Amino acid sequence: MIATALCLPLIVALNGHAPRGNRLANLPADLPVAPVQANELAGRLLSRARDDGLINGCLMIHITGMDGADLRARQRDLRERLALRVRSVVRQSDMVFWMGQDVLTVLLSPQARLTSDAALSLSRRVQAAIEEPVLLDEFSRSFSGAIGIALSTELPLTAGGVDLLHQATRNQKEASRNGRSSVRIGIASHPVQITETTEISITEASDALENGQIVPWFQPQLSTETGDVSGAEALARWVHPKRGLIAPSQFLPLLDMGGATERLGEVILSHSLAAMNQWSEQGLLIPGLSVNMSDAELRNPKLASRILWELDRQNISANRLRIEVLETVVSDGSNPACARNINTLSDAGCRIDLDDFGTGSASIAALQRLNISCLKIDRSFVCHLDRDENQRRLVAAILSMAERLGLETVAEGVESAGEHTLLAQLGCHHVQGFGIARPMPPDQIPDWIRHHQQKIDRPVWPRRNVG
Repeated sequence: MIATALCLPLIVALNGHAPRGNRLANLPADLPVAPVQANELAGRLLSRARDDGLINGCLMIHITGMDGADLRARQRDLRERLALRVRSVVRQSDMVFWMGQDVLTVLLSPQARLTSDAALSLSRRVQAAIEEPVLLDEFSRSFSGAIGIALSTELPLTAGGVDLLHQATRNQKEASRNGRSSVRIGIASHPVQITETTEISITEASDALENGQIVPWFQPQLSTETGDVSGAEALARWVHPKRGLIAPSQFLPLLDMGGATERLGEVILSHSLAAMNQWSEQGLLIPGLSVNMSDAELRNPKLASRILWELDRQNISANRLRIEVLETVVSDGSNPACARNINTLSDAGCRIDLDDFGTGSASIAALQRLNISCLKIDRSFVCHLDRDENQRRLVAAILSMAERLGLETVAEGVESAGEHTLLAQLGCHHVQGFGIARPMPPDQIPDWIRHHQQKIDRPVWPRRNVG
């Protein structure tokens, strides 16, 4: 009888006998649901969607920040609070329950227009609800959620509820590997983050690259000591003549699959150096420009000579170019061409920045062997820095290590004045992020810099010719 009483709410929800407004209340907010029950629930919703010609889906959310020793006694209370927050932003007919200590699941009830766009928008609302600080024993704690999305339209007709949950779990794990607040949606073999539903082919993306539609936009970086613009990062953007701005997460995987990654690097570098010369002609000096180099580019034995030739062709000093390499590339160390390229560029005067620091496993020996000049602290460590003591301690440790090694530091993903201020207090040299400026076309950079210099009450740089 006890077992029947405990399972009755879930059985009622599975069979659809609970009233619409009360259905969410039938699932526990603080205890994980058994996998077999979750599979059955997902299967029932999936069958109902197919029978009615509708679409349903699943959000699988891995919540970071719940494993602290000080939270062990409050786990049930914390899970209940977070589940209720998520329930407040989804539809009443959606199911919200835990499938583990730190994995929250949302089963989306069948609906007519459940597009990828709609699912992504809902995911952002769910993340915002999770990321609001939680007050526990007079102390504020912050959490973040990496979300994997699966939609019934992506599955074969023979798929069941377990397949829907597995698809969402695979995408969630992919999202977690790319940052604490990432969102992933797509088929199992090629999960991609998307912002629109328009299908794009590999050929179309490659043609856009050659036709000049894919160009660099630039995100300014600021010195925390002076407030001046200390650099800018070049980021690839596709400006489509009819569809407008297409997200990099949509076209970069296609260029990679089409073997056009190295060609993309050539285009971005050439356009970026040309932009530097244009800014100089307008009397503005950007001290340094950062460009990202992929694994494929770094493994090309001719990369260093190609970059140095392009610098010479456009009369740009090597010390103004900053080469960003991923920590995973540096930690691998299996290809000697990669090390030779990095060290050749460093010896020529280029600064080598280690991107997404903290997400890979680069050793201190690798930092010294490859002449790394700067660490870019990944945005997942910067998020809620001003509200999360654990984040603060972690970033302080990274900055202390960098200082002892004589390395510069850049924090990316800065989204609030509080994060900016605290990073300056902790000794981070440079910052960038949406809280400072979003990436913008090259022709908007001069006006943005002039406006920024006026805000900090400093004159703009005098006109000069820069080599």
